[in-house]
Amino acid sequence: MDVKRARDIVEALPELSDLLILEEEGRLLVRHANGVSCFVREACFWPFVFRMADARDRMLVNDTEIRLAI
Repeated sequence: MDVKRARDIVEALPELSDLLILEEEGRLLVRHANGVSCFVREACFWPFVFRMADARDRMLVNDTEIRLAI
């Protein structure tokens, strides 16, 4: 997995701006709030990205609902 490509993908999704993308021994390491994830192929990286973005969107929606309910 190309580290530059991974950074471009993450930068395109503002919800993921806090992810740290590193490269180590031909692998892509992604540091996030829950720890570190490792990827070798881009095909495996995409589901992770979508899962992370979706989880954060749900949190944003929940926070907004709570604020509007008060």
